[in-house]
Amino acid sequence: MFREEIGMIAWLAKSFTSVIVLFIIIPIFILLILAGVITGIIWKVILGVLAVYLIFFSIAKIVLHILNKKWEQEYQQKMQKENEVKYIIIK
Repeated sequence: MFREEIGMIAWLAKSFTSVIVLFIIIPIFILLILAGVITGIIWKVILGVLAVYLIFFSIAKIVLHILNKKWEQEYQQKMQKENEVKYIIIK
């Protein structure tokens, strides 16, 4: 009965956790490592992996946005051509 609501609450909980991790936990780790509070090779490797992860997904998001805009424009041009053909047939 409440399957959709439970699914939405689960999705909201996952989103909330992602936001907390992305904007609070990860920056705290970065600041502690850069400040020298947390030392060691493993933490430096984790910082490097985290930086590569964030940069990669930022670039991927930008590329997907650009490609999506390109696909939308192509789709709109295709629909305009179809509408012109329909208009000529009706006329």
